Amino acid sequence: SLFSNSPDSQPKRMESSDFEVMAKAMDEQNDQREAVIKSARDVLKNAKRAIYDLHRAKTKSAITQLENCAESCRRIAADAKKVGYPSHELFSGMYGECAEELCEAYLFLNWLQSSKTPEEGGIFISPFSEFKGMIEITAQQYIGGLSDFTGEIGRYGVAQATARNQDEVR
Repeated sequence: SLFSNSPDSQPKRMESSDFEVMAKAMDEQNDQREAVIKSARDVLKNAKRAIYDLHRAKTKSAITQLENCAESCRRIAADAKKVGYPSHELFSGMYGECAEELCEAYLFLNWLQSSKTPEEGGIFISPFSEFKGMIEITAQQYIGGLSDFTGEIGRYGVAQATARNQDEVR
């Protein structure tokens, strides 16, 4: 045992092969990390494109992109779990950013598709539980997406006001 007090136990000496094993493990973990970063960066970019499309009333294109983004998020999280990628690293890194952006885009889409105004009983906002069922997401990422979503409402309002679309601005 590593922590044995027995006088018979001798600590083992580290061999160069031990360093080779560690180097290989570190290389594999780095490759996994790079794969997560690249895949998550693609999701982030496509979620931003979906928001861009939503601002230009290209809803069908945006929905397709968001469905693909959600599927990619599920795949990234599943692959990361398979290889033992630490969840704290997954959620604090690029995957966390793409989950937040995807949340923002879905909230914006839901808001645009909602016919309710505050006077009619409130604005439809997808709850956190709905996102937890769709992708791996933390409460912090949902709150981040929700906060960023308010900026999309502002941009949408400015665009509608510029177009003199008073009904949409209200």
